[in-house]
Amino acid sequence: MGNLCSCVGEGQTNAAAASAQNGQAAPAKQAAPKKEPGPMDIIEQALAEAQRELDKNKGHDFNDKYKVSKLVGHGAFAKVMICSHKDTHEKFAVKTVQKNQEDPGKQREGILKEIAIMRMLCDHPNTIKLYEVFEDKESYHLILELCSGGELFDQIIAKGHFSEKDASEKMHCLLDFIAYAHSKNIIHRDLKPENILLSDKTQHAILKVIDFGTSDFCLDGQRLSQKFGTPYYVAPEVLKKDYDKSADIWSAGVIMFILLCGYPPFGGKTDAKILQRVQAGQYSFDGKEWEVVTEAAKDMIAHMLVMDIAKRATAKQLLQHRWFQVAATAPAAALGAHMVKRLRAFAGMSRMKRLALVVLARTLTDNDVKRLRELFVAMDTNNDGRIDSNDLHKALEKVGAAIDESEMQDLFHASDIDGSGQIDYEEFIAAMLDSNRVARRKEAVRKSFEELDKDGDGFITAEDLVKVMPRGSSIELAREMVNEVDKNNDGRVDYAEFEKMMQS
Repeated sequence: MGNLCSCVGEGQTNAAAASAQNGQAAPAKQAAPKKEPGPMDIIEQALAEAQRELDKNKGHDFNDKYKVSKLVGHGAFAKVMICSHKDTHEKFAVKTVQKNQEDPGKQREGILKEIAIMRMLCDHPNTIKLYEVFEDKESYHLILELCSGGELFDQIIAKGHFSEKDASEKMHCLLDFIAYAHSKNIIHRDLKPENILLSDKTQHAILKVIDFGTSDFCLDGQRLSQKFGTPYYVAPEVLKKDYDKSADIWSAGVIMFILLCGYPPFGGKTDAKILQRVQAGQYSFDGKEWEVVTEAAKDMIAHMLVMDIAKRATAKQLLQHRWFQVAATAPAAALGAHMVKRLRAFAGMSRMKRLALVVLARTLTDNDVKRLRELFVAMDTNNDGRIDSNDLHKALEKVGAAIDESEMQDLFHASDIDGSGQIDYEEFIAAMLDSNRVARRKEAVRKSFEELDKDGDGFITAEDLVKVMPRGSSIELAREMVNEVDKNNDGRVDYAEFEKMMQS
């Protein structure tokens, strides 16, 4: 019986001990609930595993196992090459980091952090895969997944800009990656198109985020102070050395802006000028590229490029943004709204300006109006080079931009400059042009003036206009058109008055 008593722990009650002495089984001791590892425990564990991984190949030479074939990128202390496994011949990328002799301890900490972060993110499909690591006297070698599709940056250069459908697919992947990284208390700190690769050259290539050399751990509520990033993409609070994980959202907002228009929101000829504009945080959706972008896309960017980080959306919130639902039909919807806007603006112009824009349209190359030409061809169902009011009505209806029938007729009549009952290609281009932008093309405006000044005396008169107006037009109508623009009432339009009309 004494042995049984000796098994009773100090935490048991006297009643439990008595039960044991009376031949009854003592209640089992309940184990203390296992404490869930906290964020810092997980980080410390990941760093310890990174240390073991680096030690694992100690004494093994990278060059004994892999054969290097081609340099694909380099920086101040690192270079990326294509290599192949000597036994399997499988191809990989290897990031080789030259050892820093001035502060080897600090550099080693950075390498361990990079390995730990990549291992913590390895379950996400948009993280570049890390296979193994080597260390020798000269360098560290990180064996990585080889992505043959090139940089997202190269695709932007090649395409000019992405459709909203394509951009939304890329942004969903990127934001899903950011949300995952942030949930693991990781901040990337250098998100940019150059650090986003495509797995292969196929249409269904997978987006892969790379370069975790400047990434760091950042707990909820924690602020970082080291200045990292690239001028175009860096968040303004990073420049002030007081930021958190939301700095990645700003960078993603810049990427989305570029995907949709082809240029950055904060531009400049020098890094200093770019950073000055980043710090001001002012950008705009002006420009012809943005005329066919949906308001939903602009709204999402506006939730990302927010100066106040407390008001900046999180990646998780952005993944629920309505833009991802409308992006599939965005091109048509935005284009329809754009067409109606242009037709209304054209109808509100003076008759001489409308005629001048038709003349000016003849001077533009197909490259200048590529999108508009494609749109006209799509509406010209019988390929006769003209569209009637029914064609235009159907086109607007198809893209969800149908307007009242009476307004439709008014807009069509205003665009039918020659009164033929149909709109030809030049009339359509004239109606769709951004007249303010075109007015800044001095040479084109001058050519348009000279085309209307039939006798070449430096003035446009009613007699000149009648010669270029539709057959059967009266001199009285031509005089009315001149009077609309003739500000000094001398009965004719000089170049200064014409230029002012074009700019109005």
